[in-house]
Amino acid sequence: MAQTDRVSVVCQAIYDLLIANSVALGIEDVWLGDQALLPHTPAACVVPGPLTRELTGMPNRTDNNMTAYVMIYHSILQNQEVTEMEAIQVSEAVMSLLHQDLSLGGTVIHGYVRTIEPGYSNKARSWYRSSRVTWTGLTKTIMSEAA
Repeated sequence: MAQTDRVSVVCQAIYDLLIANSVALGIEDVWLGDQALLPHTPAACVVPGPLTRELTGMPNRTDNNMTAYVMIYHSILQNQEVTEMEAIQVSEAVMSLLHQDLSLGGTVIHGYVRTIEPGYSNKARSWYRSSRVTWTGLTKTIMSEAA
């Protein structure tokens, strides 16, 4: 696959990877885009982040820095310590999976998980233990005048 300057392509690649490995990760549902309702947990939502582009001197060549987020949601109906540990373990498993292929199937030069941020999220008046896994990647592309 060729390198991309599209965050949507990166998000689709991460989504496909999570779907293919959802059982091993212990994730019940994987969604493309954040969801207001979560029928099952643990759940993962792949959310596009910012794209920054810098001209690199060669005509129309750019370095593209892309960000995608994987939001992990875990029910908090059980012991808080257990839920917190399970939520962070799912996030760490997602990080390990994403680090198995740093080029994300050839869509980027390299990409990696930059941060895992644990916290809480409110969805439809229900609280979930959550974490945001921030993935960042770099590509080099040439802009065309037709684009």
